[in-house]
Amino acid sequence: MFSKIIKLACLAASLAFSSLASGQFVTTNGLQFELNGEPFSFAGGNLWTLGATDQGFIGEAITSINQIGYTVIRVAAWIMKDPSAGLLGSFGSDGEVWFQLWENGQPNLNTGANGLALLDSAVQQAEAAGIKFIMCLTNEWPNFGGMMNYVNNLLGEGQSQTEFFTNPTVIDAYKNYKSQIISRYEDSPAIFAWELANEARCQEPDCAGGVLTQWADEISSYIKSLDQNHMVTFGGYGFFNHGEGANNFDFNYDGASGEDYDALIRLENIDLGTMHLYTNDDGAQGPAYGLQWLKDHNDASVAASKPMIVEEMGVNRTSPDLSMPDVLNQYQQYILSSEAIQGSMDWSSQIVSGACPGEGDIYAICQADSFYGKLVTEFVPQMAGKG
Repeated sequence: MFSKIIKLACLAASLAFSSLASGQFVTTNGLQFELNGEPFSFAGGNLWTLGATDQGFIGEAITSINQIGYTVIRVAAWIMKDPSAGLLGSFGSDGEVWFQLWENGQPNLNTGANGLALLDSAVQQAEAAGIKFIMCLTNEWPNFGGMMNYVNNLLGEGQSQTEFFTNPTVIDAYKNYKSQIISRYEDSPAIFAWELANEARCQEPDCAGGVLTQWADEISSYIKSLDQNHMVTFGGYGFFNHGEGANNFDFNYDGASGEDYDALIRLENIDLGTMHLYTNDDGAQGPAYGLQWLKDHNDASVAASKPMIVEEMGVNRTSPDLSMPDVLNQYQQYILSSEAIQGSMDWSSQIVSGACPGEGDIYAICQADSFYGKLVTEFVPQMAGKG
């Protein structure tokens, strides 16, 4: 029913990414990450399309990441093309790029030069440079495709998103795609962790009773059955479920998102926690709220005896009542002093050359900014020395 795994291609990819040394995989030890038997903490960034543009961009990005000193980058490993939804994938100098094509309601893997061959190249170059990737496997949001492309193609339009987490046909299709990606890189030390999804939520009326946690348990266990070399994380925003009406009906805490950080980080096959933090003004969810958000996740992670990362962090550079560098510095200082937060990743610190801030990018930290050095290049060795 679904696209078959191309066994020879997967075998060739597996050979190409043969393990250099088992110690080069990042593992956990209590609240720490470890690499080569030593504590490992890091500063990093998000660059969704690092492996989904063109060879020139990959080389430029890897060089720039090395120059900055970042050691972990979060990338999209799910890029879709779905003509029925008007979705064309990503774009590079040679045109459209996609890893998975939806055609006549069925998914097909693209291993060609405008597909996974680009991601292969990014992983190979990252290996050589000592850079590691968090490989995100699907998306809550429609950018580059995601959960609802599975649901709409396999079950038809008008279905609840809950079907992505509960319908056996959809789950099998997601597992099938995931297994093909994981088999390509299961021996590569360039993979920091597999991420189930970006910011998964389950807010529909039929999504209750810990659906997201049950799904994460099933999928993380499945990944571990395929690959025991690499860590697995949920990839959520970090929403808590402290009960209806918690924190004066605060969406971040009252369970309305369907996510339950405390339950997720305690799952046997979830190795680390993730949280996202954005501050847009000096109001109710201003810097003081952001610091408490950090503390609450640190405390929950300590209680679970697992490390965590701030996977996306941004402060609105256009806000008239915020000083972006001052707020980010407060957050960074807390991260450095925390027990469980071993990774800090800006959402939009400038990595490659080009216009900055980009159109609509209110969270950009640009290389031309006077505070770029303090928030990026000076912070990198501070985080590296945290462990």
